[in-house]
Amino acid sequence: MSVRKFIGLLWIVAMLAILYSPSALQLPVQGGNTVTGEGSALQTMSPFIGYLRSNYRVVIVNSTESLLAQMNNTGRMTYLLIGPDRGHGLSSEEARVISNRYLNGSLSLLIAEGNSTNNAFLSYLFHIKVPGDVIRDLTSPFLDDRVFTSPVELGQDNVTAVFDIASPIILQNPSGMIPFARSSPNSTEISNDPLLHANETRGQRTVAVSGVMNSSRAIIVSDSAPFSTAYSVRLPRFGVDEQAFVKSMMEWLTISDKNTTIVLDNVHYRSLAINVPGSSNISLPIGRLFAAALSYWISSTDSIYSGLTKSTGVFAILIVILTTWSIYGVLVSKYSSENRGKDDRPLPRIERNILAESREKVNFRTTTRTSGFYASTLQQLNVVLGQVLTREFGLDTSSITIDPLASRLGEQGARRAIRIFARLSDIAEFAEGKRRFLFPPIIRWKRTTEVLTGEVEEILNALGLTIFVATDKKQVNFMLRRGQTK
Repeated sequence: MSVRKFIGLLWIVAMLAILYSPSALQLPVQGGNTVTGEGSALQTMSPFIGYLRSNYRVVIVNSTESLLAQMNNTGRMTYLLIGPDRGHGLSSEEARVISNRYLNGSLSLLIAEGNSTNNAFLSYLFHIKVPGDVIRDLTSPFLDDRVFTSPVELGQDNVTAVFDIASPIILQNPSGMIPFARSSPNSTEISNDPLLHANETRGQRTVAVSGVMNSSRAIIVSDSAPFSTAYSVRLPRFGVDEQAFVKSMMEWLTISDKNTTIVLDNVHYRSLAINVPGSSNISLPIGRLFAAALSYWISSTDSIYSGLTKSTGVFAILIVILTTWSIYGVLVSKYSSENRGKDDRPLPRIERNILAESREKVNFRTTTRTSGFYASTLQQLNVVLGQVLTREFGLDTSSITIDPLASRLGEQGARRAIRIFARLSDIAEFAEGKRRFLFPPIIRWKRTTEVLTGEVEEILNALGLTIFVATDKKQVNFMLRRGQTK
């Protein structure tokens, strides 16, 4: 292939990447500065927002003006403020309007934060405060003792929640708030500020409280993870179902009234850019500009592309894919931040627990090795998995069916497990030389190993087992132990 044809292929790849880019070039007019969009903390709460929208009418407010305008509407409302950034607390006007509606019985609210941002508001309305210190539960079943579980005493549901870096809630007398989630009696605190000394006395720490005023209800939680990063966590060993925990709070707040309007605050977060009011901008879409320039260039060099099309025919798309992948490999090898490991380097002993990973596990995941290493690792994982299935069900990975799995994993989980077992069996045959090719082919062995190992861990956790990894020179050994619920 000539250099000109190669450059032409690169232009095609670049066009596909840039053409669909939503970015636009902002040209300030009348002396104004460039205006860019604001960052949104709601991205980490998208599953929770999906649940809200499927059950309630949801209004997301993006400015103080829209928040105050929504508060002036009539009807039952529930206000949600999840994880506001430090230094971005409620303004005096916002606090006044929200307090008045709460006190007159027309507004319920839920605030989830682990810092002292809104302590003035919380102290005035609920007689509580959040110091911002981090709870350490020394009886935590996780490697990170800042992550702990707690039984929830709210409404009629008996659920267990997991808290990931929470702060104690201190009730001031008199306070009408009632604790419904606490850490264990063997808990202490550490301070985020090295100049301040935290309360290190061992004892239970309150992490969630509820209260009722007239017809209004309120919940204060000192951790926003249940609504964002930990929303989808389910740990059958510990009885944890985070979605059930969040659902119980929302149903208690709204009294299970699906006609309630949910006002979700998207105001009190840091902005990624500065907006200059009063300035106007000319927006030039980068994708369209690039497409126009590329179209002109292609038309001016039509002979090159005509020759390329005639010489490659239907294989043109294959050439484009191989060229793109080659360039990607060169860039990764030269500029990737990952460490290049060797097969003969011993891996550290790793044990994984849900929600917390050791530093050795992180180093292992960021070290790149050959495809043969990963194929051998997955082959050993298939052997261990086959032994587990033989012990639990009397069948190995190649012969087990959906029916025996469904009784332990559910029908949907069983179907997913069957697909994973089949894929592992194919990879094991490939590693043993019994299979010449894999279909679909594996391009990124490291990513495939990570995904399959994680999926197998979920299946084993559902069966009451915990998988951990030990290393021996050039190979990885998978071992199991049966979990004990604490």
